[in-house]
Amino acid sequence: MLFVSQRTSLPAKETQRVSLCLRNAQVSSLVDDFVNDAGQVSDDSLKHTPAEVAVLGSVHMHHSCN
Repeated sequence: MLFVSQRTSLPAKETQRVSLCLRNAQVSSLVDDFVNDAGQVSDDSLKHTPAEVAVLGSVHMHHSCN
């Protein structure tokens, strides 16, 4: 899994803390969730979103600790 910080530093106010709860979460289910989420977004949007941001957003949507 790639995280946002591995790509570059983000401008001020462009970051957000996220908490993930991944106990007993299989990698295959994370991939399935991402593929399903990506299928609901336009191709143009996906082309302009860094991959690690898209993956982290999908994982957070399904496995946040809120």
